[in-house]
Amino acid sequence: MKKHEILSPQSRTALFDPPTDAGAIVRHYTFSLDDMALIRQLHAPEYAVLPIGDHFTMGPREAALACRLLKAKKVIPMHFGTFPALTGKPEELAKLLKDFPQTKVWPLEIGTPAKW
Repeated sequence: MKKHEILSPQSRTALFDPPTDAGAIVRHYTFSLDDMALIRQLHAPEYAVLPIGDHFTMGPREAALACRLLKAKKVIPMHFGTFPALTGKPEELAKLLKDFPQTKVWPLEIGTPAKW
């Protein structure tokens, strides 16, 4: 009988060799490359709302990778700039996606209506 893989090699490593520092632990359990690829395959999202704060969440670098995996047309950055530890900025995400023009960074502004 053929052996089936339940977890990808990357998922197995993540499961059996988890990070030890607090920030990496949170990011480890909230961002998976396998998950992003699966979301794209199942749902083909047009919009993505991704955290970019880079302390308790993914930062602009990880969010840019997620954008490449999701292939959404627009990404709305969230969870940034509300207190000093959240240092990620929408401009950083846009710079990292400059060579990936199919995804536009759409930073929303408080009190400004957005047209979907």
